[in-house]
This record gives sequence, structure tokens and C-alpha cells, in this order.
Amino acid sequence: QQDLSKKEFSNCIFKKCDFSGCKFSGSTFIDCNFQNCNFSNIKINDCSFQNVLFKNCKLVGVIFSTINTFLMDWKFKDCRIELCNFSELDMKNSEFFECVIRETDFINSNLAGSDFRNSDLQASKFQNTNLEKANLVGAKNYYIDPTQNKLKKAKFLQPEVLSLLAGFEIEIE
Repeated sequence: QQDLSKKEFSNCIFKKCDFSGCKFSGSTFIDCNFQNCNFSNIKINDCSFQNVLFKNCKLVGVIFSTINTFLMDWKFKDCRIELCNFSELDMKNSEFFECVIRETDFINSNLAGSDFRNSDLQASKFQNTNLEKANLVGAKNYYIDPTQNKLKKAKFLQPEVLSLLAGFEIEIE
């Protein structure tokens, strides 16, 4: 629960760190790697992430919608992301590979070209979201309404792709 606001971290590797409750407001992370870290309930207002990898991390209750998106580049691999908010962000080409992403908001976000391969998106909200050219191959438990989101050239896998029809209340046999 330390205050690490307005700091710059460059070329750092963080392993098994418990940052829960920490304040990173206004901090910058450049070429950093987080492995097996806990980011529960951190504060990241105006925080910047440039070429950052989160691997096997726990991110719970984080409001990403307040970060600085200038030069933003990040990847999430094998992470547990729950009750987070990525709304209103322009985060094209982001990678969420083999993550458990539960009850997380992606409302009014630009996720064009992003990769959600093999991720579990249970109860996550996609509304007015740009998912053009996004890769959802192997993703599961998602509910994405094609009438409220941009899906042109997005990639899906059967049979999970049938969930795109859920909002139409039709019966498929």
C-alpha cells in the first residue's frame, strides 16, 4: 500500500511483487516485465505503460480507464483480470493471451487488432467496442452483441462463435 506515484521505471523486471493497494498515479513504466505479481486495487491515474508485459499476474479492481494512453503498448499473458475497467481506452493491438478476464468492462474501447486467444471472458462487457480484426480464436464465455460492436474481420472459433447470436433470442438446433 505504498505511494509510488510520479516515478519512472525503465527496463525493470518485477517478480512475485505484491503491489495490492499501491498508488502508481502519474508513474511511467517503459520496457518493464511483471511476473507473478499482485495488482489488486492499485491506483493508476495518468500512469503510462510502454512495452510492458504482465505474465501470470493478478489484476483485480483496477480502473485502467484513467491511464495515459500516449505510446501505450502492453501485453497480458496467463493473467487473472477481474472486476477491472478498460472503458473508453484506445488500446489497439493489445494482447490478452490465455487470460481469465471476468466481469471486466471494455465499453467504448478501441480493441481493433487485439488478441484474446484462449481467454475466458465470462461476464465481461463489450458495448460500442471496436473489435475489428480482433482475434478471439479459442476465447470462451463471451457475450458480444454484433449490433452494438464493430466486428468486421474479427476471428472466432466454432462452436463459441454461436454466442454472437444470443442477443437475437433464436433457437439453433
